[in-house]
Amino acid sequence: MRVDSDSIVVEIPTQSVPMVFPVTTASIDGVVHSVVIAEYGPLGGVSPDGHILRTAVLERWPDARVFERRSTGERGADPRGYESFYVEL
Repeated sequence: MRVDSDSIVVEIPTQSVPMVFPVTTASIDGVVHSVVIAEYGPLGGVSPDGHILRTAVLERWPDARVFERRSTGERGADPRGYESFYVEL
């Protein structure tokens, strides 16, 4: 298994320009099997709908399982407001 850093470009209806989100990929023999979407952080300032994120990942890696660290909703895009586990989108 190989773990790499990468990114996805996401079209968000409320934003005038596409946003780039960091991701971590896990692949076997060059095929990406899972993608973990990183926290957006205060610099990102945007928490798009999970469906939008999942769609962007699957357009690039069609067979991947997609995971996101779930926000508690109390701090918006602040990474301190995230749960300690990831959920599959």
